[in-house]
Amino acid sequence: MADSGSIDGTLEIARSFAVTIVDGPPGRGASMNAGATVATGEILLFLHADTHLPKTAHSSISRAFDDPSVAVTAFHLAMDGRGWRYRFIEIASKIRIRVQRTFFGDQAIAVRRCDFDRIGGYSEPVLMEDVALSHRLRREGKLRTLPAEVVTSARRFEHSGFIRTVIFMSGLQLAYALGVPTRRLARLYRHVR
Repeated sequence: MADSGSIDGTLEIARSFAVTIVDGPPGRGASMNAGATVATGEILLFLHADTHLPKTAHSSISRAFDDPSVAVTAFHLAMDGRGWRYRFIEIASKIRIRVQRTFFGDQAIAVRRCDFDRIGGYSEPVLMEDVALSHRLRREGKLRTLPAEVVTSARRFEHSGFIRTVIFMSGLQLAYALGVPTRRLARLYRHVR
């Protein structure tokens, strides 16, 4: 597990599972690069602490990478919140993947180590490191969305309000696409723990 200074009890929970903990530098991209450095597998899976994998994750990822043209995989997104609003987010995520051809980190991104190393790992902007990774990896091969879903926390929507969060996150994505520097965007982004 790579940690970049969490203060919410994540480390204590991780230690109870006897996992290797890497103290990464600040920033999610830099921290995940630090974790990748000590990982030993041929396939790297980047999983957020508040995202749960399906039972079929290992076999789904392995089968996808049996195709040498696949450069990166991720799962469909499901939210642990109840109600139609969260189903809207799930549908919007599927549309975004098809249109933008990018994955978000809460979809559990997996990549071959050789491809990850060839592109230099995660770039280390303050935000949107997952989108930047998708852009760089799709030059190496196909993006494959796996058939199952990961379930991720809806706490950001519950904490800040559903409509406000949808507008804010959409605005961040648009600003990034228009070339607004990630450091500027990061000043607006608050982590919800």
